[in-house]
Amino acid sequence: MKKICATIMLIALCLNPAVASAAYDAGHAEKQITNHSNTETTRKWAQNGISSTFVSNSLRLNDNLLREEAAHLLSSIIHYETQPESNRALKFIDVDPHSPYYECVTAVTSTGVMNGITENIFGMGQHLTREQAAVILYRVFSTQLEKDSRAELGDILGSSEWARGSISVLAGNGIVFGNTDGNYMPHNPVTRKDFITLLYRLMPQPHKITVNVPTLAEMPEYVSLAHLHGKKLIALTYDDGPNRINTALILDSLKKYDAKATFFMIGSKVPSQAEIAKRVVDEGHQIANHTFSHKALPSLSPADIQTDINHASNAIERATGVRPTLLRPPYGSHNAKVRDTVDMPIMLWSIDPRDWSSQNADAIFRNVTSQARDGDIILLHDNIGATARATPRIIEKLQQDGFIFVTLDELIAVRGGAEAGKVYYRFR
Repeated sequence: MKKICATIMLIALCLNPAVASAAYDAGHAEKQITNHSNTETTRKWAQNGISSTFVSNSLRLNDNLLREEAAHLLSSIIHYETQPESNRALKFIDVDPHSPYYECVTAVTSTGVMNGITENIFGMGQHLTREQAAVILYRVFSTQLEKDSRAELGDILGSSEWARGSISVLAGNGIVFGNTDGNYMPHNPVTRKDFITLLYRLMPQPHKITVNVPTLAEMPEYVSLAHLHGKKLIALTYDDGPNRINTALILDSLKKYDAKATFFMIGSKVPSQAEIAKRVVDEGHQIANHTFSHKALPSLSPADIQTDINHASNAIERATGVRPTLLRPPYGSHNAKVRDTVDMPIMLWSIDPRDWSSQNADAIFRNVTSQARDGDIILLHDNIGATARATPRIIEKLQQDGFIFVTLDELIAVRGGAEAGKVYYRFR
């Protein structure tokens, strides 16, 4: 089945066709978001002219989003490389050809970005549900999401089967989250403010992206992590690689004991050792961002922080085909400037055996195994020979103690998720 290509340009989110050409009033928008729980997110979009007026120059952020409004929003930000089929919307008996929404419904349904709620009914006047929003956002932004990063929200089995994979991937990529009970509430309507927040997480700054709208066969399937619930979980993490010798030895040990780990790689090292970086991904481990230059991030400007992180992600993606979704700052160093700048969760650690200091496999083994608790994150370095030698002993001992070694994505998914800019030490 042929993929449909579209170029997305975030220009304005005017949902009412009657006011689509209205002048954007940033001051009025600012008043609308003053008491909004996602104030900073919405303000950033408002300043870019993205969260433009919905109705009568008012954001009305708490309003639920109608399906035809969503269609108009999506049609307004998509530049179609091929003309949509002009008669596509005629099959929907509830879409009036004279309706101001007719063209946009035609456009988004012709390209496969949106479907009707049945074969003959689009769902005019009905609210867009949270599970429908997840599927639509996955279709539009699928190329920038890490497909293997998933999270299992508490009520995901209560969602429609066709939506579970998209919800799981978006949750694993830090785009959607559960409520205080860890539930997504898939059948509830999505509000305008929530949709703005989701779009901001997917695209913090307006720019053009070319996407392939996935076919039905390419939509993600739901993979349950139920076998990890109620278990003693622990995460091995390795910094400062890749290292052609030691990373390979560690991977051999992980394979022998059927254990998973997360590797925080320095971007500048990846191009010359792309083969070992690719092996990490191919063998089912997680690859994450340890910056490009390994400089202390608090010493850099916000722009340089973002540049350094992006360069690392680009290098890793070129070598492995996977773009990292987690960051560990060099030396674990961070401050408010760093936290406000990064667009990924910040992963630190709860166990540090100081392998870089001792360079002693016995000491590393003792320091890790004596402190290990459920949900811990272990800091190690795969550029140290002693760490490579200690790894199989650590895995064997802790497996005997009932621990399951998981990637950070798996630990995060089972223990409630993680948000961009927040710092995590463990997941109990």
